[in-house]
Amino acid sequence: MTSCHSKIQYLLRVGSILLLAAGNLLATDIWDQASPNDDTPANTRNALIPGDAAQRHDVQAKAGPVADQDWYRLVVAAGHSYEVRVGGRQEDCFDFVGPNFRVLDADLVELTTGFDYPGADAVQTATRATFVAPTIEVVYVQLVGDASCTATSEYSIQLFDTTLLSPFFTTAGGFESFYRMLNTTNAIIVGDLTFFNSVGTVLATVEVTIPAGGSSPTFNTGPSSFNIADGQAGPVRFTHDGPPGGILIDAFAGIFGTTTAVLPLKFERAQ
Repeated sequence: MTSCHSKIQYLLRVGSILLLAAGNLLATDIWDQASPNDDTPANTRNALIPGDAAQRHDVQAKAGPVADQDWYRLVVAAGHSYEVRVGGRQEDCFDFVGPNFRVLDADLVELTTGFDYPGADAVQTATRATFVAPTIEVVYVQLVGDASCTATSEYSIQLFDTTLLSPFFTTAGGFESFYRMLNTTNAIIVGDLTFFNSVGTVLATVEVTIPAGGSSPTFNTGPSSFNIADGQAGPVRFTHDGPPGGILIDAFAGIFGTTTAVLPLKFERAQ
């Protein structure tokens, strides 16, 4: 009896392996074959966390034919800026630009669509989408394949938090805080510099445009730039539509027109 039972278990294991192998001939993305699968935002178990290694998935034509969809839930912080980057060899099965690559909020309202990554060539290409996370901290990515393609096309996908944070600025004791943004990319970057007081209330938000490969003017917290009242201090956040590492910020606090020693104000990538 025990021997018979062992044989049955062995046959079941072999059958499972054969089924998985047969499935893998059709797709390398296991969620296309799982239940629940990743074809809807409600079903998906795909999660992207900033800083994690790129995930590999695929799109293919399904019976019908119907274009394959892959959905992802993004782990984000409200008010931070992000880049979703899709790379890999883009064959006829998909072209992840425009409506084929969408970022949506919790109500499935479109925040942005994907566009070509600067400098990508015709063989190894990448597309990206940038957005600022809304107050509701649920964001999805939808990727759609080509219904007429019968092949399986793999791609990689990764999420980056591009937010730059500084723990401190000051306008106390006659000090002002000064800022200059450096653009390390070959495209214009637009961002928002936001100042908070010690309890998290927004004091000022200023949009900054930085030319490709150039720098912004030097801004300060005084009346000529941000006009933040004397005696304030708190954190600063810079969100933008560039790639991770696309912006460097030179910042310091000092008393304008004096020889008082300056205090560096460091910015770091959000963790």
